[in-house]
Amino acid sequence: IPALATIHSQYLGLRDFEVHKLMQTYLHVVAKTAYFHARSLGVPSSKLHFIGNGVDTEIFRPVAKTDYLHSIVNIVPGTLLIGYIGRLSPEKGPEVFVQVADKVHEKLPNCHFVLVGEGPMREKLENEIENLGLSYIHFAGLQSDMSQAYASLDLAVSTSYSEGMPWAITEAMASGRR
Repeated sequence: IPALATIHSQYLGLRDFEVHKLMQTYLHVVAKTAYFHARSLGVPSSKLHFIGNGVDTEIFRPVAKTDYLHSIVNIVPGTLLIGYIGRLSPEKGPEVFVQVADKVHEKLPNCHFVLVGEGPMREKLENEIENLGLSYIHFAGLQSDMSQAYASLDLAVSTSYSEGMPWAITEAMASGRR
């Protein structure tokens, strides 16, 4: 039975390596460094395939700022909005975004922050934000129109612990966001 195993990370863990050995394939999206990492683990170059990230610039292109996310999280239109886009999971560091938001808010008290995405850390993050009274940090959940989500941000932030070139940041850049 044909099978394909992929890794969505910059580095290959031992468990993932064993899956690839079993599958006799190695496909890596994101970072060319993964190619060299896999080679150092003994994966033959004939089994390595690299597909770099790309962005559809028909969908993600510079447009005027909108209030799309503002309406979803119920904040005043035009409010300065800084966003985290991604899975709410440990390797992506959404808790770091919350910490940074708290520090930035001290300097920019009219600024709001939004986490766009879902994941296993959502409940923990919601509790932390509520317990600390950080009412300027919001959750937008999964969004079906990401081009509109990016258009409502003033700044997109990545707090990931390990990324090659994250799609969220390349899409934000293609959308004309900082």
